[in-house]
Amino acid sequence: MVIPVGLVLAAALSASPVMEHPVQAVSYQQLQPGQAFQIVTGDQVFQGNLVDPSTGECQGTYSIPGGATPDEHRMWLLGASHGREAGGDGLSLVLMHQIRVGMRMEIGDGDLATEHRMFTAPVRSITLLSSAPSANQTAIR
Repeated sequence: MVIPVGLVLAAALSASPVMEHPVQAVSYQQLQPGQAFQIVTGDQVFQGNLVDPSTGECQGTYSIPGGATPDEHRMWLLGASHGREAGGDGLSLVLMHQIRVGMRMEIGDGDLATEHRMFTAPVRSITLLSSAPSANQTAIR
């Protein structure tokens, strides 16, 4: 059974206060400014707060495998993709303004310049938080 993203978000936002609410997909244009989140990919954890739902602008940080975690800074959640890798043949599915478990996430890191955009490994989990992420929520699960 597939549950529409809007219903999942409505349930997440109207539920009694909980610290964490895992979702399979999120359309960030439906969230409120200040919504805290944590997104786990293959080897990284992205966490922050949504600043502007219309653009996907966030204030946050992410883990770097084998390296230091950058200070909190501006990032943009741009969308999700599945399929063709860079330089490959075939079709690719791109979902703008959405992040989904199982799909790669496109991020604008610091600004929206092409050279600062990156694709992550497939997303393993998306968690909406009822408060700002704390230091003990940074561990990769």
